[in-house]
Amino acid sequence: MAEVTRDHFAGNARNAERVLGWGRETIKKGLHELESGLICFDAYSSRGNKRFEDKDPKLKELIRPIAERKTLADPSLKSRLIYTKITAKGLSEVLQQEYGYRAEDLPSNNIFGAILNRMG
Repeated sequence: MAEVTRDHFAGNARNAERVLGWGRETIKKGLHELESGLICFDAYSSRGNKRFEDKDPKLKELIRPIAERKTLADPSLKSRLIYTKITAKGLSEVLQQEYGYRAEDLPSNNIFGAILNRMG
């Protein structure tokens, strides 16, 4: 991208973006790499929020036994599938009542649902 921009657009990233549809910031980064001879790396993997259960491993240890108390097998025994009869809101309430968590210290119900899904 940087070489094409340099050769055909006189190094003008904005013109290359307009004509070719490439990202101007990417082109600028490539032009900088060409000029300096160094390759620039992004710390892409370290961006974003960590999973809530990674931030608070104790919480994950508490969720599993709560969910297992509410786990049931298929009543007809025709399937090996099991299901958990607990909602994210119910899980939040149990953590508050039995383990003394404050509501503001717990994740939202959507995040609790995602945690339960990741835990299987």
